[in-house]
Amino acid sequence: MSIHFSAPTSLFEPVSATSSATQPVPPKSASMPEQNTQILPDNESNLVKMRHERELVFQRAATDLDQARCDTGSSAPSSKAWEDAWETLREHMTKM
Repeated sequence: MSIHFSAPTSLFEPVSATSSATQPVPPKSASMPEQNTQILPDNESNLVKMRHERELVFQRAATDLDQARCDTGSSAPSSKAWEDAWETLREHMTKM
């Protein structure tokens, strides 16, 4: 059993002789893959550069946090050093 609903024809514009289903689809440009392969090396080098910069940021942040942890005691300046190290890490991460 199949049910077919149709709306009154006055709600729609007249159907043209060539609907979108019968119109040919234009072929994609053959140069697209070539453009992609030319872009990939640049993207790869940029990713490597960004990864290296991110690693440097993490290394510096880890060093700052380790130093702040060693300096942390009951004094307020030590707590301030720890907070400053975390703030530096947050700032660097938001810039990435």
